[in-house]
Amino acid sequence: MYRDDAPSRWTKPESLLLLAFLAVLAWAPFPYGSNRLWAELVLGLGVGVVLLAWSGTALTGLTTVTSLTRQLAAPALCAAFALGWAVIQSLDLDGWSTTLGVRLSSLAHPVWSMASAALRKSAGSYISVDPEMTRQAIFVTSVCIATFLLAFELARDRWRASVLLGALVVIGVAYALMAFANFYLHVDFHDALMPDPKLDTGRLSGPFINPNHLATYMALCGLAALGLFVETLRQAVVWDRGAKIILRTMLQALTGPASGWLVATIIVLSALLLTQSRGGVISFLLGTVALIVALAIGRRLNGTEAPGRRAMAAFLILIVAISTVISADPILGRIQQQGLGDAARTSLAQSTLSAVEAAPLVGHGFGAFQRYYPFFADGSVLGDVDEAHNDVLETLADLGLPAGLAFMAAPALLAGMCLAGCLRRRRDRVYSAVAFAASITVGAHAFVDFSLQVPAVAVTYAALLGAGVAQSWRTGNDLVR
Repeated sequence: MYRDDAPSRWTKPESLLLLAFLAVLAWAPFPYGSNRLWAELVLGLGVGVVLLAWSGTALTGLTTVTSLTRQLAAPALCAAFALGWAVIQSLDLDGWSTTLGVRLSSLAHPVWSMASAALRKSAGSYISVDPEMTRQAIFVTSVCIATFLLAFELARDRWRASVLLGALVVIGVAYALMAFANFYLHVDFHDALMPDPKLDTGRLSGPFINPNHLATYMALCGLAALGLFVETLRQAVVWDRGAKIILRTMLQALTGPASGWLVATIIVLSALLLTQSRGGVISFLLGTVALIVALAIGRRLNGTEAPGRRAMAAFLILIVAISTVISADPILGRIQQQGLGDAARTSLAQSTLSAVEAAPLVGHGFGAFQRYYPFFADGSVLGDVDEAHNDVLETLADLGLPAGLAFMAAPALLAGMCLAGCLRRRRDRVYSAVAFAASITVGAHAFVDFSLQVPAVAVTYAALLGAGVAQSWRTGNDLVR
């Protein structure tokens, strides 16, 4: 990886902002993945303060704004359209009908006319079943967008991109070790802060209540660790001087700079597998395949680079195999007992499809699934259901098809930029490759769970994606401090 140990780098405004940004990302998973209202507000405050500080330094000329921001026009329009519609969903249409002189109440969800009839007075008229939940979802999504923008701007410098990616791996290792201590030694790190009872599932969950969410988080950190390991090894080994030189330089690398990333990879992947999350592990494997492809494609290689790239693909496969052998028994046992399918998730998916069919254009309210699900439930899933366990279908039911598809198109376009970056770049392609692989992982897991609705997972993915998009173009394309 790129190295520049000059102390002066750490005193520059961008580096100080990066440290503050990393502190926020390190905090995010601790309070149950920031999946509590107060924790979401704290996370939003942290990201907002860093974004405000960066904006101030950019306006005063202390930091440089990349000219590549214009490349984000298409995904920005998609996100703006989706969030703009979510804002409309949260507005009282009766008031706006009076202001605009246009009857808008016909767009409102029928539940509001029912409520007005029951109360014998106007209860308002909203598209969203629960406008307050919609506003909360808009807030969390805005925090993720701000995280992406910070990572995009700060990671245009390849040294800062390296620090960001490495720091996310270190943070992932710290939370993996915390999960091990909690699981094996029964050390409760949250007791003083949040004495919420945790379910005894016999699975690793760490700071997250749901093991599946820890699995997604560890998958993201694991992909970053894998990318850093193989890139460090590729640069350290001399590939065109014969087998003896290859072996000697490889041993030096494995006992030197690459060893830390190798250890980090094994720790993080062991934590991932011990969550026993079937969807999480399968999604990670798909992401690993995407990482191999992203690192293998690109410009025509010379005789020195080609062997190294092939060797890195082999190393990726080997590392995953070793980690699986170490920790795969629990998840294999769970698959044998429960299988790969889940009747409850199938029922939820069918109910969510019914919700999509009921309001295909306007949706039922961004983030309001918990409120409108009972209208479409078939009764097979008992208790209070707050998520569809399928982010794709839930987004379409929340926002409607036009805005829902636009919402999902934004990260898909950014992931496509990362893949294009792997095709056109020869140096520093690891950032774009990791971001593309992370997109495949969270995208695949979104079909069977709702990890992206956990703020800590979402902002970590946004940071990886921001760094990947930032490094999808040569740093000479704009001025970088």
